[in-house]
Amino acid sequence: LVYGGISERKGIELLIQAVADIDVSRKIVILLAGECGEDAHGILGRESSRALVARGGLRVRDFFHDRQQEGEVFSAADFVWVAYSPRFLKRSAVMSQAAQAGLPCIATAGGLIARIVTAHGLGPVLSGHDKQELIELLYKLASDAELLGYWSENARAYGQACSGEVFGAAVCDRLALIHSHAS
Repeated sequence: LVYGGISERKGIELLIQAVADIDVSRKIVILLAGECGEDAHGILGRESSRALVARGGLRVRDFFHDRQQEGEVFSAADFVWVAYSPRFLKRSAVMSQAAQAGLPCIATAGGLIARIVTAHGLGPVLSGHDKQELIELLYKLASDAELLGYWSENARAYGQACSGEVFGAAVCDRLALIHSHAS
């Protein structure tokens, strides 16, 4: 699953190229779910992308997803792609959504996303934007249910630890502590 505003900076070109080169029998499908930007439309208009759509390896839901539709696409996924462009160094809300859904993430080395994925065991981290490395990783993910389960459990735990309820409780506890010291 690639979710949210779909653009080139989300690394979709590499993902599409890799899945296009994978044996069709592996049944690996990319789901792009979110509004596609102009640069994404350019990538999706290429022959390789159109061929991938035709064989069922790429599904595109090019529109804003409401909460119910968001739940549907996360439920349909086995893992979430957060291997964004090396120029993207911020935190990812999509990564947090994936964790709350118990879904492992694929990240790219460098930046905050990779640090969080590595520190919490949320999934694999690609060393760079190398198509062959990604193809090998996708084959591994498709065949290693135990590893996928390990990352899913870590994602669930991280998602629960970072939930709005936990954050709210921590803020309230801290305020109560400050208030008790001021009294």
